[in-house]
Amino acid sequence: MKNPKDILPDEQSLTNPNRNTLYSAAETNKISAILNKSNALLFESLDRPKTNVHDLDILIQSTKEYFEFCRMQGIMPSFRRLSNWYGYSYKQLYRMIEKQSPEGIYLDQIKDAIKDNLEQAALVNAVNNISAMFILKSQYDYVETTKHVIEPSESLLG
Repeated sequence: MKNPKDILPDEQSLTNPNRNTLYSAAETNKISAILNKSNALLFESLDRPKTNVHDLDILIQSTKEYFEFCRMQGIMPSFRRLSNWYGYSYKQLYRMIEKQSPEGIYLDQIKDAIKDNLEQAALVNAVNNISAMFILKSQYDYVETTKHVIEPSESLLG
């Protein structure tokens, strides 16, 4: 495995102002904190052995470890991050869900639970509503619906 310091940009390159800087120092610190949390998950998953997703007991245990890791890091769980945690691509997990094996049914339930958590977090303003809506639409097939009620009018001209 590569050394994390070789992959990530150094702090000076993030905070060194130059004429092309888009972010203030405070915004840069926020971005660095987000990247550090996301990269912690990446490096933790790279050091882990690949999860045997065809054994339901191992899959359940690994999922619990993932949710505990997210809680400790203070990051929202996502199905794509979960697939990285297992050591698979999210497309492979979607194929398992389509087969409706016991493991696929479990993964479908976990995917729905993650989606529900994001919906609830958006409802109580714990996450940015616009970002949550974008993620729900792009990753969880969330669809906004509008209901039109057509009632006949009492007059001819309405």
